[in-house]
Amino acid sequence: NNNNNNNNPSNNADGTGKSKYVIASLPLQLTFVKPRMEAANLKLGIEHLAWSGDGRFVASSEASLPHVIWIWDLRRMELCALLQHLTPVQSLAWAPQGSTLIAVCGSARVYLWSPGGASVVHVPLPKFRVFTCEWNATGTSILLGDRDTYCCAYLTS
Repeated sequence: NNNNNNNNPSNNADGTGKSKYVIASLPLQLTFVKPRMEAANLKLGIEHLAWSGDGRFVASSEASLPHVIWIWDLRRMELCALLQHLTPVQSLAWAPQGSTLIAVCGSARVYLWSPGGASVVHVPLPKFRVFTCEWNATGTSILLGDRDTYCCAYLTS
């Protein structure tokens, strides 16, 4: 299980503006969000659901735990990872081949997960907050979208 303790740049305990995933011990405490029944755009149930490029994994998030990504291993038919963030997941996408997941939470960070581990990448653009993400067809670059602008990111080994 992975737990992100520093997702919000203005809420970093060490003041460095860095984020990281931390392996949490079980049992894990999750904070449920009670839906506002009077809300015009009431959110209930699954919000994000996506197959990995190799068909082995499914990533999901749901409205009562909007800051959590559940990663299911379909070969073993079990939950294999739980990624907890400080803010709600805005978008997630699997690489077109293989099993690398990207997720964004409306911050200046991109969260990556694969069976080998998880990492956090800072987007070095002033005031850029990532709300959407999408891989290109070959899985060599990622389109990241803010509210009114976008950028392309390239992964290096």
